[in-house]
Amino acid sequence: MKICIDARVPQLGGSRTYTDSLLDAIIKTDAVNEYYILWDSVQGHSRFDNTNEKEIPWKGKLNTLWWSHTTLPKFLKKEKIDVYHSFKQLNLFSSQAARIYTFHTAGPFLYPQFYKWAECLHWKAMFKLSAMRSEAVIVCSEADKKVYAEKAGIPDKKIRVTYLAAQPRFKPITDSTTLDKYRHELNLPDKYMLFVGTLYPFKNVEAVIQGYAISQIYNKTGHKLVIAGKKGWFYEKTFALVKELDIESNVIFLGYQNESLPALYNMADLFVFPSHYESFGLPVLEAMSCGTPVITSTAGALPEVAGKAGILVNPTAYEDLAESINEVLNSEEKQRNMSEKGLQQADSFSWERCAADTIAVYREFS
Repeated sequence: MKICIDARVPQLGGSRTYTDSLLDAIIKTDAVNEYYILWDSVQGHSRFDNTNEKEIPWKGKLNTLWWSHTTLPKFLKKEKIDVYHSFKQLNLFSSQAARIYTFHTAGPFLYPQFYKWAECLHWKAMFKLSAMRSEAVIVCSEADKKVYAEKAGIPDKKIRVTYLAAQPRFKPITDSTTLDKYRHELNLPDKYMLFVGTLYPFKNVEAVIQGYAISQIYNKTGHKLVIAGKKGWFYEKTFALVKELDIESNVIFLGYQNESLPALYNMADLFVFPSHYESFGLPVLEAMSCGTPVITSTAGALPEVAGKAGILVNPTAYEDLAESINEVLNSEEKQRNMSEKGLQQADSFSWERCAADTIAVYREFS
């Protein structure tokens, strides 16, 4: 079977992690099918010896849209591709190849107020139209499957769920030299709780800040709050809230981090991630894989990911979040128990499993 995977993802973040990790696992485990990989010339790069790889010049969104709906269908026909799978590019062309799309978030259907109106309109339309033109849609959780079926009208029988996993680099670090290196480079305090994620409204960073501020009023643990993530839209409110609460000296904004993330998780006494909605929530799994206790949200797929290993709170209940923060930070025994359960929970997810489930979808249309 000839499979074309469209790996063009023109930005860093969760979609890029999914793309790179799944591709690595698929190519490593599948020696039967023939793969054609499409990269964009900005973020993509050829790296597999046993596949056919093609870099697509990036000349702006309109040119990319034109290429995807004219040259791409011709390419699929010329190479006699059986299955076309796109991780980010949603296309409306017709083709003899079975079309499979991975949808990364159903958030625009539930919380349009957290998105720029043009962005929300675009994704809602593209999800619906692409689903109509596809043979199958892959999502990353049962929560997303339910939303797409109910809000986007995608037939339930067309949606497949494939769970993600943390990358192998996320694991407990016992080498103090490595930890000390990043603590010094990033000027990190001895004790801190951590949030990782782009500063988007639906990530609910404000709840992290409010919960932290309340927790320190009632029970000062001496922990700082470290926030690692690039600026998204409406990020100004996040910085304004820190100033309003007069906790600027206790909150550290690191910006986007990648290489340092395993160390950041390992050195944190607690990871807090009360998102309004997540299609999966990789940071939760990354933290658990490092043995870091996790408090997360009851929304979206987060209960599926955290299982019984994390503490789940209502994303709008700041007082409850603060109480949970103090419960963990004031008990080393609680931290140890949550660490052990988190490691066990993380072990139940793997990219090999995700790859096998994805290949199984391909076989349905061979």
